[in-house]
Amino acid sequence: MKFYYKIIIVLFVVFVAIDAYWVFSKYKNIQRDVYEARKEKTVAKVLEKTKDLVQPEHFTDPDFKKNASVFENLFESLRTPEFFRVKIWNADYRVIWSNLTEIIGSRAPENDEVKEALSGEVAFELKSLKPEQITERDFPNFSETYVPIKDEAGKVVGVVEAYQASTIVDLTVQSELQTVVRPIIFGSLILFLVLAVILRFIYK
Repeated sequence: MKFYYKIIIVLFVVFVAIDAYWVFSKYKNIQRDVYEARKEKTVAKVLEKTKDLVQPEHFTDPDFKKNASVFENLFESLRTPEFFRVKIWNADYRVIWSNLTEIIGSRAPENDEVKEALSGEVAFELKSLKPEQITERDFPNFSETYVPIKDEAGKVVGVVEAYQASTIVDLTVQSELQTVVRPIIFGSLILFLVLAVILRFIYK
């Protein structure tokens, strides 16, 4: 009988390990798909609003301060409870507008995501703030989408960097994960119990 309990413990550990690995893999796949959908939606919205409200020369104008109202209107057209920040970059890696006003005029040539966007590719990044970095206006988890803006000739003239809180998206991921995981966990439990009963008869 002692051997039976040893087998049951080993079997239980194996089932837990397999389920844990499966759940983690499924979580990563669902998270990737949900955030990919967010990225595509964000890019489409940014391009639509930028086309309506901003001209290519607004990105290339050396006197970028005079175009502040243009970019502010763009931000207001994009702003939602989750869409909380925008940075507008020119082709010289300079922030020419942001609702975080203290960074306007700063350069970041080492920013790989801006570099990628200026090459014509959409860049996307997930970030989490440490507890000591969070203020009342910040979100602990958020995404950054770097959207390249092109002129009529197809040349990239700047980048719109969109910050969005991850609250709703993370809830979507959790909801989809629970929908998929519950029947699998239940099925694994039933299978474990059936095997336990069979083994009990074998090792009486």
